[in-house]
Amino acid sequence: AAMLRYVLEPGAAQVPAASPKDGVYRDGRGGDEVLGALRRTTIGADEEVQTPFGARRVIYADYTASGRACGVVEDFVRREVLPRYGNTHTLTTATARQTTYLRAEAREVIRHHLNATHEDAVIFAGNGSTGAAHLLVQTLQ
Repeated sequence: AAMLRYVLEPGAAQVPAASPKDGVYRDGRGGDEVLGALRRTTIGADEEVQTPFGARRVIYADYTASGRACGVVEDFVRREVLPRYGNTHTLTTATARQTTYLRAEAREVIRHHLNATHEDAVIFAGNGSTGAAHLLVQTLQ
């Protein structure tokens, strides 16, 4: 399979999926419908746990540290990333190059969407927002 690539050149950006003024996506769906579809793909969304009061649906309320897995994202990673996943500390193998390129492209996609420049650092902390907060505190000390 071919290596994955994103196009980030000026003029190559896609039209935004929703207009801020009307909240309707290009395919005619509203924001609530799209969010509902994402909720339905959340892995474990319908899980129950036993409590002293009987079975209760899991309510996940810790999205600050890490979110729940989204089925469509996990399916993409399983199908497109993991078969060619390799060590990012080398470029000697095709799998290592693919993973290194994906990481570099992810950094550029984030930079692009945050309107950051080459002078701004996009740092992957590796441990969600908690890891990022710890890294910031360590940097400031």
